[in-house]
Amino acid sequence: MSKHQFTDIRVPIEPGNPSIQRHEEKCIKCGQCKQVCTNDIAVAGTYDLRKTGDIPICIHCGQCANVCPVESITEVYEYDQVREAVKAEEKIVIFSTSPSVRAALGEEFGLEEGSFVQDQMVALIRRLGADYVLDTNFAADLTIMEEASELVERVTKANKPLPQFTSCCPAWVKFVETYYPDMREHISTAKSPIGMQGPTIKTYFAKKMGIDPEKIVNVAVTPCTAKKFEIRREEMNAASKYLGIEGMRDMDYVITTRELAKWAREEEIDFVSLEGSYYDDFMGEASGAGVIFGNTGGVMEAAVRTAYHFITKEEAPEELYDLQPVRGLQGIKEASVRIGDLDVKVAVVYGTANAKKLMEKIKTGEADYHFVEVMTCPGGCIGGGGQPKDTKWLGDTLREKRIKSLYDRDKSMELRLSHRNEEIVKLYEDFYGEPLSKLAEEMLHTGYFDRSGDLDAGSGEGMKGSVKSMSKFKCSICGYIYDEEKEGALFTELKECPICKNPINVFEKLGAQNSDVVISESSMTEEAVRAQDVESEEENENPLAYPKEYVRKDSNNRFMSEIHQMAMTGETIIEAMGTRMPMPNWDDILILGAQLNPPPLDEHAPVDITTVIGKHAKKPMVLEGPVYISHMSFGALSKEVKEALAKGSAMAKTAMCSGEGGILPEERDAAYKYIFEYVPNHYSVTPENLKNADAIEIKIGQGTKPGMGGHLPGGKVTPEIAKIRNKPIGQDVISPSKFEDINTKEDLRDIVDQLRFASEGRPIGIKIAAGRIEKDLEFCVFAKPDFITIDGRGGATGASPKIVRDATSVPTIYALYRARKYLDEAGADIDLVITGGLRISSDFAKAIAMGADAVAVASAGLIAAACQQYRICGSGNCPVGVATQDPELRKRLKVDSSAKRVANFLNCSFKDLKTFARITGHENLHDMNVSDLCTIDREISEFTNIPHA
Repeated sequence: MSKHQFTDIRVPIEPGNPSIQRHEEKCIKCGQCKQVCTNDIAVAGTYDLRKTGDIPICIHCGQCANVCPVESITEVYEYDQVREAVKAEEKIVIFSTSPSVRAALGEEFGLEEGSFVQDQMVALIRRLGADYVLDTNFAADLTIMEEASELVERVTKANKPLPQFTSCCPAWVKFVETYYPDMREHISTAKSPIGMQGPTIKTYFAKKMGIDPEKIVNVAVTPCTAKKFEIRREEMNAASKYLGIEGMRDMDYVITTRELAKWAREEEIDFVSLEGSYYDDFMGEASGAGVIFGNTGGVMEAAVRTAYHFITKEEAPEELYDLQPVRGLQGIKEASVRIGDLDVKVAVVYGTANAKKLMEKIKTGEADYHFVEVMTCPGGCIGGGGQPKDTKWLGDTLREKRIKSLYDRDKSMELRLSHRNEEIVKLYEDFYGEPLSKLAEEMLHTGYFDRSGDLDAGSGEGMKGSVKSMSKFKCSICGYIYDEEKEGALFTELKECPICKNPINVFEKLGAQNSDVVISESSMTEEAVRAQDVESEEENENPLAYPKEYVRKDSNNRFMSEIHQMAMTGETIIEAMGTRMPMPNWDDILILGAQLNPPPLDEHAPVDITTVIGKHAKKPMVLEGPVYISHMSFGALSKEVKEALAKGSAMAKTAMCSGEGGILPEERDAAYKYIFEYVPNHYSVTPENLKNADAIEIKIGQGTKPGMGGHLPGGKVTPEIAKIRNKPIGQDVISPSKFEDINTKEDLRDIVDQLRFASEGRPIGIKIAAGRIEKDLEFCVFAKPDFITIDGRGGATGASPKIVRDATSVPTIYALYRARKYLDEAGADIDLVITGGLRISSDFAKAIAMGADAVAVASAGLIAAACQQYRICGSGNCPVGVATQDPELRKRLKVDSSAKRVANFLNCSFKDLKTFARITGHENLHDMNVSDLCTIDREISEFTNIPHA
């Protein structure tokens, strides 16, 4: 059986992988690692673990780590070893920094994307204890000298096959070695800049500086995880051979941009306030051509500038300093460059999935080039697997900013040609002789291996036998599909469903008839049989025990899998978010634009969307617009997202609600208007808090779990939350389902009056779930609150019994109609707030037209802030720092950026609401009414007062 688990969902990672590692306890099985490895890198899904000896194919690019939302996959950390080397007095620690690091490092410390922080970076490395700090761009110039010389020879002498592929990207090199070994000769033999920097430091630099090379510890700071693999290639020991010192590596350690930042934070260094420093003089000068190595197309552009000089003996024309056809973020770019009498055809590619397409065209003769640059990572090294993560989901925008940073640096430099670098010229004069010399070949060039055998390395331990016919099996509980072909292992070697953890006897074979045997003991591994034996001992305790071979799933019975799960576990199914059951849809209600009778307003006509909550209160709450952030507790949500929601709603001049977990001071202080939720546990109920709130809402019920109290797992009860709730740290917190002192409508009225008095006239509201709407509203109206909130079916929650969530509460659309009708007929001038499944501005406009005075949103606000709808809120493992108290996960959520997103969403919604008012002919949004609506759903028309279209 394979030692790798869940390979249908995620990439397998071999223990001992030099570049990446998995922290198993953090994995949430989201599948993003496998998606990027399949779609962009073209490695996942191309091999069979049974044939590889159970060793995954990996080209070490680290893109899986880059997209992992929970730090389950990270680079293999080496900075601790470097830290120890720095402490060792006898060691001389020399750092060399790659170009892309300086265009991204600042992001780790809150600076704008693409900030060029070269001087601060050097200062940081010196603070960490470096003896020397050198620029790998120097070696990039050296690489260009060798690579361009090789290209010229290939083109003019035809001594090697064309096209020539670049060799700077070790992940790309290994990709060719594994999948296209017959095309290895196309790869330039020139080592990467780091591959050249290492031996040059331990020979030339050491001699010039009078340093014992055995004392040197070479450290490369790179954007790249694959460099950790590259420096460990057996041929990367040129200095060892030259000096006759056994066991010496050219480059000793590689640390990524993220590692450098992590180390700095551990040392509590304030990066932003560092005074800039400079590279050491010797081997410190670099050209702009070296700088742009970090960008897709940069190596190509730099090489062409120098190749032009080598062929024509003239300097490159101006257009080669801004070679637009090879710039940009297209996956495959092509250009033709006139060099003397030659038209040199070039291509630039990033992403090995794109490279694979190009390779196939080259093999078949469809594509014909002289020179091809390939980088594995998106946008080139600036998008490397060790770069700061794209926590704002900017995508190409982020990469464009980093690329611009390096191109701007190149443009600002006087020296923009590698062959004009005086230090490079001196290096050749004093040491290497000339490009492609015998010593240069020995020190600066390399060869490549045929690794295609890794794809068929034979059966390894636990991978015995073969599968004649690949099959798929589906878990009847959760729907997970086990694909033998993708997994590279027989289904019978599976112990349990990787998703719902139920035993394998709940699977059914896809394509089989209902009576087919899914799994029999004769087909199981010994381990699986033993597991079944253990189950059989417990069989008498299982009230639903039956022969396992009859397990099946009936797709026509949607409750069957739920019943099986409850029967096996004895536990209620808990889920996050809102119900997925069908219900009336806001999209089936349409807004009728005015034309002649009545006419619309001018498109720039002013529209009043001001919203007053508690218009008859002594101190009404006035909002810029009718949409505000609903109640979500600190505990269920992180402190960071609560602050972000408060700040964002304040930017939009609307309200923020506390949620049932009490008052988070930072949230209250940041809010423009603050609605305090009054709950049975009386969290944060003090005279001061009641007076400082802008409104108070009594929580009677919640749409997703009416009649139930809240439940905060002990794992989320941090010291700060425990203090606010006055509960023990780490213990579950259960909220009562009702107020003990509210049993009659008179009791409810007393509470309203008490809160109104204690708050000195703030608006008092009552929130109810959409259940027995008219009967509950009878109590509410009697109590004379200033506003009533109806929470309908369709809203979300951090965790709720699935069966309760799916089987209770009136749909929000019907609840709103019934509530408005009741209040109107009762003559109750009480503001009506609706919540529960409204997401976008058109939903809000329709709700206003149906009679709501305001709309409270929860999920929409969270999505605007950061939420990716993983539906794992109750687990505490939210990868974007929203529904978690894990300190490391919380760090991922940038409060100010998140707040800006929330503000943008709310302000955009307010603009849209003004547009809807204009097109329906209303100068005041609150004048919209059902005559502005129609529905295409006959049921909605029948059960509301909205006319059918």
